[in-house]
Amino acid sequence: MDDTHSDVTCAGGTFNDDTLVQDYILNDDDYNYSFDFKPNSVQSAEIIAEQEDEPLYTGAPVTFKSYHKQILEIGNSVKLSDSNMNKLLQLIGNALSIENKLLRSYKKLLTAFKITSTFNQELKCKYCLRIIDKTNSCSIICKQDKCQRRIGDVIEHVSVNRSYGQLIEIIRRNKHLILDYPQIANNLLPCDVISGSTYQEKRKNLKSLNGTYSVTLMIHIDGFQLVHWTKKYTWLVTASIAEIPPPLRENKLNMLLLSLWYNSSVKPDANSLLDEICDTIKQTVIVDNINFAVDVLLFKAELPPRTLATKHVNHNAYYACLECDQEGVWYEESRTVIYPYIPHQMNSRSSFHFDFCAKQVNQQLSCDNYY
Repeated sequence: MDDTHSDVTCAGGTFNDDTLVQDYILNDDDYNYSFDFKPNSVQSAEIIAEQEDEPLYTGAPVTFKSYHKQILEIGNSVKLSDSNMNKLLQLIGNALSIENKLLRSYKKLLTAFKITSTFNQELKCKYCLRIIDKTNSCSIICKQDKCQRRIGDVIEHVSVNRSYGQLIEIIRRNKHLILDYPQIANNLLPCDVISGSTYQEKRKNLKSLNGTYSVTLMIHIDGFQLVHWTKKYTWLVTASIAEIPPPLRENKLNMLLLSLWYNSSVKPDANSLLDEICDTIKQTVIVDNINFAVDVLLFKAELPPRTLATKHVNHNAYYACLECDQEGVWYEESRTVIYPYIPHQMNSRSSFHFDFCAKQVNQQLSCDNYY
């Protein structure tokens, strides 16, 4: 694959890593990207409609609410951006009578239907990883602070916020499974992760809180392959709910999108990526008058994103296994560390063991003795 695949073609032209950001970000509407990951973001129950509905204009065959709802549904189905939605509203308004009640702003339209975004969209500096504000500032010690930027120097980061829109929707749709499956999982599927001792201990502690049920997330990194461009990293962080039984657990409608990180050359910082996600989602949400305590049970990924999350430079070490404490053996012919089969079971790693290893590494680093 050649580098021409790294170009992005839009209505205004073709953009690549050397395109200036000012040519890419045209105005406030274009700066605030519209990421709508919900297949149907308009819910009839969410309309404010406490007031009596009225005709769109005198003698109109449609009402104010129904007409605006249709506009929202059409815009959502074809994935129109905020700026294009504004243009659509202006175009429709020009064809109506002067005394019409049509809203001319997409932001007002969302407010009228109480639709809030489930995600935060941010542009970050490639060099300091700080958020770029509308004055083009990032960090005062960064060489790119308030300087003209190219697209290749900008990271696009989308992350879930505390509105819990998609999480509440998934919980409501699978409410009976989430409440019932943990009680019978050991009989139906004894090999499932929630039949293990770690989950059972967590569930036992939660039972002391009357009327609170567990929603336990399993975090995945790089779970889906969106694009495969040369020299371009796309990191996708998703999650599935352990209390939903397989195969429904991995159904695309039951997967949570937590974060999307895109840039031409920079990988995300594991701390800023995962800490922010965990701090945001580990809360208690109320769905249909039932309390659900949201927590994280585990993290899983293939080796490249797993290396990123655990901050391993590589896995070529004498104690590189993340599951047990087996010691590797140096194999001179291939100049690698190998882990041959052994008949007896090794000790599993624990939180205490990881803390102990971290202290040992810090001590070795302080005297420049690496291992």
